[in-house]
Amino acid sequence: VGVMTYTCLNDASHTKTEAIEPTGHKWDEGTVTTEPGCETEGVMTYTCLNDASHTKTEAIEPTGHKWGEWTVTKEATTEEEGEQTRTCSLCEETETVIVSKIPTPPTTGAVITANSIALPELEGCEYSIDGENWQVSNEFDGLTPETEYTFYYRTAATEEKAASPASTGVTYQTLKAAESSEISSSGSSSGSS
Repeated sequence: VGVMTYTCLNDASHTKTEAIEPTGHKWDEGTVTTEPGCETEGVMTYTCLNDASHTKTEAIEPTGHKWGEWTVTKEATTEEEGEQTRTCSLCEETETVIVSKIPTPPTTGAVITANSIALPELEGCEYSIDGENWQVSNEFDGLTPETEYTFYYRTAATEEKAASPASTGVTYQTLKAAESSEISSSGSSSGSS
């Protein structure tokens, strides 16, 4: 609270005072006084434009890591797990993850029709018809009759491990459109039309 003093123009020995309501703080736009880190908060300091002796601070959220691309530091094989590493461009921290072993796809046991192929299932695997787009289902529908398709397996990612690279491809051919029976991938027929 401020004070306003009035002096009488007829007799200067007479004065009166009145309380002045505070103007309140009017804060500037703030200055970063401590830069935030990837995992640590920063500090923004604001100064009152009415009284520079008054300041306030606010926390600035951590920036989070800005991870680079994964780099293979050890190739996964069908016999051994691999390893990938990436580095934060801000703090240089590195993160390493184990890469699952590459599965060996079965070469027999697929269920084949004129326009679908159901691959033999492998526990913990995902399946792909192009080696890039992966699905949990081992079934591929909407295929063209009498056409060869190459399929790939990979071990799916878990909380502890990254997905494996794609397996070697295994190729199957859909049946003729007139054939409605299913055959195993070894080529033996389970019936004919």
